[in-house]
Formats: sequence, C-alpha cells, structure tokens
Amino acid sequence: MSAAKTHALLDLGRYEDAARAAAEEIRRDPSDPDGHLLLAMACLGSERHDRALEAAGEAVRLAPNEEFGHRLRAFALRGLKRHREAVAAAEESLRLAPQLVAAHAALADCLVGAGDRKRAREVAWDGLDLDPEDAGLHQTLGDIAYELYQFPQAERHYRVVLAHDPENAAVLNNLGAVLSARGREWEAFALFEAAARLDPRFDVPRRNITLGVWGFLNGWAGVFALFFLVVFLVNFAQLGQTAGVVVATLALVATLTGFAIAHARRRAALTPSVRAALARRPWRQRLR
Repeated sequence: MSAAKTHALLDLGRYEDAARAAAEEIRRDPSDPDGHLLLAMACLGSERHDRALEAAGEAVRLAPNEEFGHRLRAFALRGLKRHREAVAAAEESLRLAPQLVAAHAALADCLVGAGDRKRAREVAWDGLDLDPEDAGLHQTLGDIAYELYQFPQAERHYRVVLAHDPENAAVLNNLGAVLSARGREWEAFALFEAAARLDPRFDVPRRNITLGVWGFLNGWAGVFALFFLVVFLVNFAQLGQTAGVVVATLALVATLTGFAIAHARRRAALTPSVRAALARRPWRQRLR
C-alpha cells in the first residue's frame, strides 16, 4: 500500500488500518523515516502514545535534522505526561524549523502541559507573527487567557478560531464558559448545546448546561432570600430585637458564604481544562 493511501486512511480516522499500512511500508524499507512517521501519526490518532513515541524516535534516529519527527515525539511524550521531555522535543522541532507555525503551536501546547503558561503565551504570539489567523495558536491563547480570568481576551481568541472552524466543539464549549463567566448565560447555553450536538461523546457541554440552569435558578432564589433577610434584619433592628438581629445577620452571612462557595464550584466545573480541550482538538490540525 502506498504512502498516499496511508495518509488517506489517516484522514478518514481509520487509525488501526493506517497503522497496519504504515507497518507494511516499514517492512518494505525500514531505513525510510517516512514509514515510521506514518506509524507514529496512526498511533497518535488512536492514542497509543507509547507506540507513537517508539515510531517517532526511530524516525528521528534515521533523520535527526527533520523537524517533523521531533514534533511527533513531543506529542507522544505529552500524551504520556512526560512534560519536560515533551517541551525539549518541541524545542528541537522549533530550532530546526523556526519559521514553521506548527512548530510554534507544538511548543506552546507542550509548555501549557508543563504548566509554563507565561512562556507558552510568548511562543504562541511569536507564531501569530508568522500567521495572525492560525486557529491552533488562537485556541491555545484563548485557553490560557481563560485560566488567567482574562475573559475578554479569551473571547476574542475563541471567536477567531470559530471563524475558521465553526464546528470545533471544544472551542464552542470554552467560549460558552467564557460568556457564562461574564454573565451572558443565554448565549452560553446556546454554545453548550451546539457543542453537545456536534460531538455527543463530549460530555462537558451537557454538564455545563446543567450547572448553568441550576446556577441560574439558585441565583434568583438567592436574590429573594437575601432580600427578605435584609428586610428582617432592618425590622429587627428598628424594633430593638437583638436576638432577631443576630439570627438574621448569621443567616445573611451564611447565604453570602453559600453564594461564594457555589460560584467557586461552578467556575471550577466550567473552567475548560486546557489538556482536555487539546485532546478534543482534531489531531491532524495539530500536525499540519
């Protein structure tokens, strides 16, 4: 089977078939790094990161100055949660191809996985200097901005991604989370619903819809509770009923504390995990 057919299988998401085809390529010519690269891509597609690392490592051994093998190694190592090694592999990819946007995107992703958001943002912005409309870089920057509570910036980056890829379920969900955090609940619900419809296996948007509905209802219930507690507190104070004032004050503090705890839990649940978002991103987009 030709390399072109193997690529076609990868595009169709038939990763096991693609892996078998790549193995045939390797048997025909084990010294050709392309067969190993194809096998690494197929294994990444099926999330067999250990096998992908082995295949990418062999490709690097055969062609150490080709950046793609290092980039595939970086993604395999990232999948294995070996983040420092992933960063080193992505840095080598970028060193070999400093003008390649995909190499910037790979390093930024690996730096996010390693917890170095500051440097990840710098690398992503350097990549945008080469291609201001790169969707992958905007998605990474949007994820970082959201985690830093920089909601307007996150919204701008996510909208750039959706302009190029309107059916990106992860970004639809994350933009919904941004809008929810900014109090635009109805817009958020619509985005969560669209994300859930586009990718039924992606359960985060459905969970966010449930959280949003309960948060909305509890919010109004809390407003009414606060209103009546303040009324009681004022009345008890005017009547000089110290015990009533104390009870109403304690109830008021408890309600406000409950608000704060519920808000914190909801934000934690709505916060898009960068790692999960990257996992949902079409893997071929990250290897372009």
